[in-house]
Amino acid sequence: MAWITTDSLRSFVGNQKAGDDELLSLAADVACGKVEELCGPIAYTTITDELVEVYGSTGMCLSYPATRGVTSITEYRTGVAQDLTLWRWDGQLLKRRDGYRQWRSLLVTYDIGYYDATAPSPVAPAWARSMALHIGQQWLKTVGKFRSASGTDPVGFLVPFPALEAGRDYMLVPRIG
Repeated sequence: MAWITTDSLRSFVGNQKAGDDELLSLAADVACGKVEELCGPIAYTTITDELVEVYGSTGMCLSYPATRGVTSITEYRTGVAQDLTLWRWDGQLLKRRDGYRQWRSLLVTYDIGYYDATAPSPVAPAWARSMALHIGQQWLKTVGKFRSASGTDPVGFLVPFPALEAGRDYMLVPRIG
C-alpha cells in the first residue's frame, strides 16, 4: 500500500485529469515500493529472528536500520538469549560493547520504521514522501505521460537525483553474503 496519496502525486506532477487515477495510483505504489527497497520499511514494523551470519567479526550488518530498537538477540545454533546490555546498535550496525569478536551466528529481532501507519492521521516522513513523489513522477515520465514542455526529461532510470538527495541519510547499506 502506498503511503503517498494519488492526490499528492497528481498535484506534484501537475495533472488535473480525473481519468488518470489508476495510472497515478500505480505510480504511487511503484514509488513507495522503490523507496522501501532503497531505505527499508517506512511504516513501523518488526523484523523477527533475522539470521545474522557471523565469522569472527566485531560488527554485524542487519538488513535494515534498527530505528526503534533491538528487542532480542539469540545465538542461532544454541538458542541462548544474549543480554541486550552487552550490545549496541547504530542504524544497521550491531556490535558488542566489549569489543570482542562474535563467532556464532545470531537471530536478531528488532523494530524498524519511521512512522506509525495505524495512527489516526498517519503521515510518512517528509524525506520519504519527497523520494516517492520524485520517483513517481519519473515513473510517469517513463510511461510517456506528464513530460516537461521542453521534452528533455531523462527517462532511462527510475530514481532521479532529487529523490536520492532527499533520502541519502536513510539509504540501506547492502549486506554481503
